[in-house]
Amino acid sequence: MFRLSRLIGIAFSLLLLAALAVIAIRDAETGSGVAPDLRNGRIFIQDNLWSTKTHQYAVWVDEAGTPYAGRRQRGSDEWRIVDLGRLDRNPLAAPTADDQHNVYAIGTDSAGGVHIAGNMHGDPLRYVTSDARLHGFRRTPAPDGASEINYPAFVGLPDGSLLFWRREGLAGDSVAAFDALRPGDRTWRPQQTVIDGRETAESAYLHRIAVDGSTGAIHMMFVWRTERGIENNNDVGYVRSTDGGRTWERSDGVQVQLPVTHATAETVVDTTSQDSGLLNAGGLTVDADGRPHGLIAYQQPIGEPAVVHVWLDDGTWQREQLEDLDLSGRPSIVGTPDGRVWLLGVRRGTVVAVDISRDRDRLSTREIADVPGGWEVTYDTQALARHGTVELLIPIGDEPHVVVADLSGS
Repeated sequence: MFRLSRLIGIAFSLLLLAALAVIAIRDAETGSGVAPDLRNGRIFIQDNLWSTKTHQYAVWVDEAGTPYAGRRQRGSDEWRIVDLGRLDRNPLAAPTADDQHNVYAIGTDSAGGVHIAGNMHGDPLRYVTSDARLHGFRRTPAPDGASEINYPAFVGLPDGSLLFWRREGLAGDSVAAFDALRPGDRTWRPQQTVIDGRETAESAYLHRIAVDGSTGAIHMMFVWRTERGIENNNDVGYVRSTDGGRTWERSDGVQVQLPVTHATAETVVDTTSQDSGLLNAGGLTVDADGRPHGLIAYQQPIGEPAVVHVWLDDGTWQREQLEDLDLSGRPSIVGTPDGRVWLLGVRRGTVVAVDISRDRDRLSTREIADVPGGWEVTYDTQALARHGTVELLIPIGDEPHVVVADLSGS
C-alpha cells in the first residue's frame, strides 16, 4: 500500500502533467492536418516513452519514416530532439520501413545511458546508445548468433536492471530471448533463451511484459503461432520469474526448465484448434496486490474484437468476457497504484480507459485523447512505476506530444 504522502505526490504530479500536456490531432471529420504515424501506436511497443526520476525520453517516427529521439525534464514542455536518421552511417537504416511492425523502443540504464532499438522486422539488429543528454550516439553490436530480429522491447526492474527483449527468427520458427544489463555492469550479459518455439515449428508472440514494482517479479503472457497469419494463432501461455529473469516458473511456483516450450508452458487459455480468431499480442499488467491481469482479443466477422479479461487469483486463472466495448484494434491494460485495473483502447477515434476492476459496479469509461484510425495504445511503463501516472506518446511529425490519462478516483 502507498503511504498518504506518496498518494498526494502522485496526485500533484498527475495534475501538473495533465495541465502541461498539449495534443493536436487531425480532425476526425475533415481529415485535415497531420496525424500521428501508426508506427507509433502499436500494442507491442514497449516502450516508446520512458521516464526516469527527473526526465522523460521518447522515440518515434514521422510520416516520412524519419526516426526521432527526445528528452525533457519531467514537468517541462521543452524537448531536446535528435533526428536519428542523421546519425553517422545511419545505424537505424532510416527511413523507417513502411511496415507497422517496424517500431522503435527506448530505455535507460542505471548509469543514465540511453538505449534505442527499432526498424526491424526480420532484420539484423539496429540498436544505438547515447549518454543521458542524447549525445555521443554509437552503434551496439548484435548478440552472438542474433539475426532476424523482431519486436524489440526494453524492460526496467526495480533494482535498476535493464532487460532487452526481442524475438529472433521468423513466424513459425523463432525464440524469445533477452540480454541483461545489471547495475554496475558495463556490457550486456546474454541470458539463456526463455521461450523456444522451434521444436513445434512455432513462435511465441509476447503480450506486454509486466513487472511487479514491489517484488520485481516479471510476468509474461504469449500466444503461440505455427506460421504467418492470425488463423494460425493458438493457445495463450504464461510464465514468470521472481529473480530477475534468471529462472522461470508457472503460476503455482513450479520451476520450468529453460527454454520454455509449448509442452512445458502453462496454458492460460486453450483454444484447442486454429481458426479461433485469437489475435497475437495483447495487454498484461500487475495490480496493486501483485496479481497479473491480461487481455486477450479475438477477431470477429463484424470487425469489433471480442475481449477476454484474465487474472490470477489465489492460484487460479479467472476470466470474464467484456461486452459492449465498441473498440477497434487490440486493447492494452494497466493497473494503477490505487488498486484499479483499466482497459486502454480506441473507440471511434478516441483513446478510452474502461474500469475493469474486479469490484466495479459497471464498465465506466473515460475519454483520453483523439487518435487516427488503426491506432493501438501503449504507455510509459516507468512513469507508472516511478510516478504512478499513465502517460501516452502521441507524436505529430517531429513533435513528441505526451498525454496524461486522468485515472484518479474510482
